[in-house]
Amino acid sequence: MKMTGAWVLAFAAQWVLLLLLTLLVAGMLRYLTSFEERAELAAPHISRFEVGESPEPFVLPDLAGHDVDSGRLVAGRYAIILLTTPGCSACDTLTMQVAELASREGGLPAVGCLIIIVVGSSHDKAAALIDKLGGAVPPGVTLLIDEKGTVTRNYGVRSNPVGIALSDRGEVVSQSMNPHINWLYKVLDVLPPERPVAADQHGVDTLWLPAGLTRQ
Repeated sequence: MKMTGAWVLAFAAQWVLLLLLTLLVAGMLRYLTSFEERAELAAPHISRFEVGESPEPFVLPDLAGHDVDSGRLVAGRYAIILLTTPGCSACDTLTMQVAELASREGGLPAVGCLIIIVVGSSHDKAAALIDKLGGAVPPGVTLLIDEKGTVTRNYGVRSNPVGIALSDRGEVVSQSMNPHINWLYKVLDVLPPERPVAADQHGVDTLWLPAGLTRQ
């Protein structure tokens, strides 16, 4: 009887330990799932596109009122799409940096990349950016007007400015939300000026995705 009682106790203890182990594993799995969900929600959102995906082209008017097809414009070319809004200091910084690059010897054509600035505003406010571009839209730059915010909305962008770099196959290779002061220079693989070009000097958040515009 004593041996039988001890065996029953040992058997019961094993089941209790097994139950506790099962509950512990289930709790850990639940915690990991919850952690992944929280991390996904907390991750900075830039656009609905991932590296390697090809954003759909769009058609928008330029300052002259002519419709421009972005798909035809960037076909077979390295390109950067800058989604901006007037009155935004980070947007102004990007525009000023484009002007700085255009002022270098050979301008933007020498860099080998087309820059499309999409301005989410009226024609008059978009035209005001000409002063920040040095008085005219430089070669290698296309300025388009997205008064209704169509591209921003279709691309899943929540807040401007956003920069999206495309390969010559039209695939995303890097993108940044509220780009760092040197993001444009890094993605173009050119040296920034000795004195930073910026509308102000505050820090900005940047998300770098692997890969850049690598020319063969």
